[in-house]
Amino acid sequence: MLTDAGITIVSSGGCSDQNNAHCTSLTGIHSEVINGAYGIIVFKKKSGCAIEVTGGTEIGHAAGKHFVTIKVYTRTSKK
Repeated sequence: MLTDAGITIVSSGGCSDQNNAHCTSLTGIHSEVINGAYGIIVFKKKSGCAIEVTGGTEIGHAAGKHFVTIKVYTRTSKK
């Protein structure tokens, strides 16, 4: 869904394992974060920016379990 919208998912480890802090996982992320009224797809369309997702539900972003999240880490890219 994100790649179809032109949003890139990047990972320092080149992986999507939710249990590895070097990966970028979106497993269990709330659908509103992705395609809701204020979701990342709408943000990309309205801003016209190139967007990269650099973090989601993988461990290492917050204390405790981060497996079901309502946030995603992004950065603009020069693509």
